[in-house]
Amino acid sequence: MTKRFNGWQRIGIVLSLLWGISVCGYAVHEYDKKGDATSYLIEVTHKPENVTIDNQGRRIITDEELYGDNVERNILVIHLLSAIVIPVALAWTVVYLCIFTFRWIVIGFKQIPAQSQNFAPSPVDSSSQQTRSLIPELPPQERKSAMKRAWNGEERLWKIFWLYNILGVLFFVVIGKFCQAFLIAAENNNRSYIGMTIFMSVIMILSIPYIIWALISLWRCAFNAGWKGWGYLGRAYVVWCGVSFIGVILAIIFHK
Repeated sequence: MTKRFNGWQRIGIVLSLLWGISVCGYAVHEYDKKGDATSYLIEVTHKPENVTIDNQGRRIITDEELYGDNVERNILVIHLLSAIVIPVALAWTVVYLCIFTFRWIVIGFKQIPAQSQNFAPSPVDSSSQQTRSLIPELPPQERKSAMKRAWNGEERLWKIFWLYNILGVLFFVVIGKFCQAFLIAAENNNRSYIGMTIFMSVIMILSIPYIIWALISLWRCAFNAGWKGWGYLGRAYVVWCGVSFIGVILAIIFHK
């Protein structure tokens, strides 16, 4: 039976994978300075005899070579896929992977080694058995999920703060930085730029409900600590983050 990883080991695994992905992405970007993956792919797979070179030493690819014979129809399909369908699908996939990874780490912290205890059989007491039989059995209580317990204010303050607010928001920040880097790399390609813009917008829209839930849960669980001072500090943190969050949203909406 394989040994399961605890929470800290799982965090290390995730950070190592992110580091490896960032190194590979940086290497690919440095190899292709323009960040134009389509041009690079066609350049290495299809090399016609008559080529045109621009002033920067890169080969100019014609629409017929890039999109095939039916240029207008293929351009429309590729624009639709690269600007809408693919970014939205990738955004949902990334968010799902983040939620799955986050829950995987939380489960690692919840693991408790099973303890085998041998209890000696107690003597049978008929009177106590008859008394217990007269008591109506209550239905088993529904086990609440971690997110529902946090929303109801039933979780510990340290768990809400570090796991859901710090580590959870950090996932979205890392994804946002990756999107920003790819957005800058694709600024010379109109299709890639539009696609990455929609991808980044979907990530931001999906992160808004999580941030609101995390802040409200932290507010409700603020005094679930040994010292009341931590509760006041936690609620002050919620107020500060809430004002900053609203300011960012307003800046995005009224940006000119």
